[in-house]
Amino acid sequence: MIQLEKIRDLTLSNTAKGRPDHLSAGSGLVRRGDYIYVIGDDELGLAVFSMADGGPGELVRLFEGVLPVEEADRGQDKPDLEALTVLPPFRFNPYGALLALGSGSGESRDRGFAWSLDQDGTLRGFPRIVDLSDLYEFLGQHVAGELNIEGLAIAGDRLALFQRGNSDGGENMVAYLALDRVMHELSADFAIESSELVEVQRFELGELGGVELNFSDADSLPDGRLVFSASTEDDSGKCVGSVLGVIGAGGEIEQQDRLDDDSVKIEGVDAVLSDDLIHVLLVSDADDVDVSSPLFSATLRG
Repeated sequence: MIQLEKIRDLTLSNTAKGRPDHLSAGSGLVRRGDYIYVIGDDELGLAVFSMADGGPGELVRLFEGVLPVEEADRGQDKPDLEALTVLPPFRFNPYGALLALGSGSGESRDRGFAWSLDQDGTLRGFPRIVDLSDLYEFLGQHVAGELNIEGLAIAGDRLALFQRGNSDGGENMVAYLALDRVMHELSADFAIESSELVEVQRFELGELGGVELNFSDADSLPDGRLVFSASTEDDSGKCVGSVLGVIGAGGEIEQQDRLDDDSVKIEGVDAVLSDDLIHVLLVSDADDVDVSSPLFSATLRG
């Protein structure tokens, strides 16, 4: 069993009127240098935190517009950003760039953003909106169940999109895109096309407490392996447990273990390999607007 250590609550120094002073639906996580970047699936901005000072983070604008304050209305209009990773250096982005994708699970959720990074991991310039409509239309016609992209990671020369198979008839899948072609399109048209798809893999993750596990995020290791999180939700939407696992370079699940707190629904993973151990930062979604998303750390065997 994997032990979680809570680092902090993800409080914010600036939020929209009527919104709580914290991030309540953390859904994707990246660390670069001292900076922690977290996307919330019910926000129009990117949350930026410093590991060093431990104080509240700042919400920086990604998309134009205003979301309703009421949760029921907000859920219909939100961009539903779920997946976040860092692209390696490419044209106009000498130190790489953040890339985030919407889930594709509904209207207005077929877009993401790319934001260039500076040498020290800070944001550089301004965000660019990425059009995912062609890719998501194609995937939506060919995946079992409803499209729901929840994770994103670099896998060697490929970009891996993790499909959460939690709909009726759905399957846990990883769709691999040609990374060089993705970066070429992002430097030209700010779109990701279906023509960049090269392979799809299906995975059986098993169950916890009689409830199926489904992908919720992923990150990559330098040796080509992928660290993933998966969580469960019962018929009422309550989480009954989460796991962390490792997919080998050959596409097989090498290890998978349960977290020691069944109430935590992990939705964001950042992984670093050091001294034969995998050190991870994790963010969870409490599914309650009044409860702050926490940041955790954990360690897996390398």
